[in-house]
Amino acid sequence: MARITEKELILPSLYLLNKQEDKTLTTTDLIDKLRDLLKPDDEDLVIISGRNDDKFSQKVRNLKSHNTLTRSQFCSYQDNQFTLTNIGEEYLIQNLHLLNAILPLEDYYIEFKESILNIQQLSNVDCIGTTLTNHYFGMLYSSVITSLETYLYDAIRFKIDNNIQFLENFVKTFEKYQKEKFRFSDIYNEYSNIELKVKESLSNLIYHRLDIIENIYSAIFDINFQDKDYMNNSVQNRHDLVHRNGKKTDGSSHNINKNDVLELCVRTLSFIENIEEQFNTLSETEDNE
Repeated sequence: MARITEKELILPSLYLLNKQEDKTLTTTDLIDKLRDLLKPDDEDLVIISGRNDDKFSQKVRNLKSHNTLTRSQFCSYQDNQFTLTNIGEEYLIQNLHLLNAILPLEDYYIEFKESILNIQQLSNVDCIGTTLTNHYFGMLYSSVITSLETYLYDAIRFKIDNNIQFLENFVKTFEKYQKEKFRFSDIYNEYSNIELKVKESLSNLIYHRLDIIENIYSAIFDINFQDKDYMNNSVQNRHDLVHRNGKKTDGSSHNINKNDVLELCVRTLSFIENIEEQFNTLSETEDNE
């Protein structure tokens, strides 16, 4: 990617800041991470006469000197550190499609947050007092669980596709594989098809079975789930809404309202953010090895 412009650095910078636990990076760290992400070449790697910077690092420094990120309130800047603001995060989510056009990103987390944001906004639609109220909020409630399932599938698929150790962990610990047998003469065929077999197995998992999925996440990534009682109850509520027309097993009805939807959004977001924090800790450990 040659001749990267300063404007083209905005979304990648917001993306990298969003990946940090504290949403903060020093200018030096931002230069290094953008260099790894964008892989500049040709003219951007030419050292500027009389300077230690090449053209690429100077463009990143210009994000500060030109107030490119702070002028639009995408970031604050203090003590040589950029910090992502809520405005910057919302801008990133709204323009994720532009980022996807140029970068192969692990964007499942951002897509999840975008989905939750959309559900929160939809919960403000005024249908109170109509016959649609219960059904409408029931659909939004169910959509939150669908977003949760999608994240859990997309995250495990991306991590395994891009890390041979995670692939090995899954193959060694997946219960179904431990029961399989094949002839030794088939070993090369089995080995050559292993990635395809794993992808098929991942696609067949039921991602709202949080107890099973947590065991798999723990075996592969050493990641554990929080707030499990609430999340499991919410999954059961979604089951009743979708498969029992909102009826509980005792015959009474769920009466899902706006507050129920908003609470589920907040707690599901917290649930996934905790997983992301554990992924980030895992990445930092790998980088230091």
